[in-house]
Amino acid sequence: MVEVGLAFVCALVAWSATAALIARGIRSPGLHSVVWSAAAIVLAIALSAAFPGALLGFSGATFRTLQIGIGLLAPLLTAWGAVEYAIESPRARFGTRLVVTTLGVVPLVVLTMDRLRGRFDNSYPVMREHYDTLPVVALGMVHVFAAVAFIACAIAVARRLGEQPRFSRHELSVLGLMALAVLLEIIVSRFGLGILGQLLMLGALAALWVGFLRAADPPRERPNRRARGRSR
Repeated sequence: MVEVGLAFVCALVAWSATAALIARGIRSPGLHSVVWSAAAIVLAIALSAAFPGALLGFSGATFRTLQIGIGLLAPLLTAWGAVEYAIESPRARFGTRLVVTTLGVVPLVVLTMDRLRGRFDNSYPVMREHYDTLPVVALGMVHVFAAVAFIACAIAVARRLGEQPRFSRHELSVLGLMALAVLLEIIVSRFGLGILGQLLMLGALAALWVGFLRAADPPRERPNRRARGRSR
């Protein structure tokens, strides 16, 4: 019954956070806000599917929905949003969109159509116990892309520390929270972890929520004393 209660709480928190993020995103222009809101929607759908799974036992449909949500689309969209948020180069952002389209469509087809194996219970399923090699490889490619994207974003922001130290540190904190959300999603997708996995998903939702709010409220860069002295 504990897992059922936590599954209900996860779904409720996910939809509440999603509604709040969408409302805040309307007032915060930028493609990254739209993409992160989409990631929250995907998480809410996946965790909603996990509730009947925890109550009645997971099935092929609820397992696929959970994996597509927390293993594929949520990490992919969150990483894409990080690139749109932190990377200034239009070419890099355009190239990322092409990669995201490929990694979104092909693994989605694989995860939807591939045969499942093993028996399900009421706990979060372990990915390798039910998917064969091809879906595991497809999800692995998405997870590697997410890691590379966050590392590239962190490097790009770190290079701007000298010019805009306060704003750049703020951006790094946002990226750290989003990376934490993705890491927790990947851990739960791969290992399940039962009740601990549910708690980790609450942590992922919290990290996504706080990161989004911080991104929507950037600090103002303080003027450099040397620059003010020269202007005088």
